[in-house]
Amino acid sequence: MNLEDKYPQIKNLIGQSENFGLFNAVKSFDNELDKTFGISYIEESAITDISEQAYKDIEKQALLTSYLDYHQVFQDIGQGQSIIDLGAGYCRGAFLANSFDYDINYIGIEYQQGRAKQAKQIFDKDILVEDILKFKVPYCENYFIYLPWNEVFFKFIYDLNSYAKETIFYIIESHGDFIESLDFYKDMFIREVDDLKTSIPRHDNTIYKYRFKPINPNKFLEKMYLPFLYSYKDTKIEVKSKVGTSNDYYIWSSSTLGMRLNYYNNRPCLFLEQSSRYLDFNSDEVVSIGNR
Repeated sequence: MNLEDKYPQIKNLIGQSENFGLFNAVKSFDNELDKTFGISYIEESAITDISEQAYKDIEKQALLTSYLDYHQVFQDIGQGQSIIDLGAGYCRGAFLANSFDYDINYIGIEYQQGRAKQAKQIFDKDILVEDILKFKVPYCENYFIYLPWNEVFFKFIYDLNSYAKETIFYIIESHGDFIESLDFYKDMFIREVDDLKTSIPRHDNTIYKYRFKPINPNKFLEKMYLPFLYSYKDTKIEVKSKVGTSNDYYIWSSSTLGMRLNYYNNRPCLFLEQSSRYLDFNSDEVVSIGNR
């Protein structure tokens, strides 16, 4: 069954975030579907993980994408396609996609196990509880993105670039600085193609639609990661490096002061002057930046 056929009243609520008089109606509809699907929420204040991916101490409402916004995106991507929800939270998208006639394949990826636990029990392989810094996100035709503006997003882009395929992003603002920061990279690897209006007020009442176009891997560090890391000048970076051909690793740290693009073993890399080390993204992994 089509969502709008079962709930015809939502036609006047979709994309109406700027009409504050409709806020309670949208919230009531979302709560109604939560009850229908039997979704229960954890106590957010009990989360102790301080990683930005965990969104500790953030209001629950900020983590909940309205069903009406998932509905807009699912309709926009078209039948037969797949979408990966990055930062899926309580995985409302999974319940919606599997309950109504969208004819799409949905996969949710969430860092915080407690939020995704219930959906994981129901949808199993379609819900992945993963740390994107340690996990290579699979290629997909579409991505719905709610991530912090930090190394998590750039690790995802770095991995996505390796597939050498175009794809579509649907992005909802997270902390209030994501879209503004992303604008710097327009025409480097993304191009805005459309947008949708959210149904509940957020930092930014827009669901931005971008087309991702891979860039030359040899230019990735120069065009993308280097400018990003420059925003962390004179701060601490921790890196995990592999020991030879073994499966062992060791952690080292350095200041980013004096960081510059260089080449090592004929590959582009970052040279960290303070530690006289090369950061090679083919074998090294950024564990943390700053004091997080």
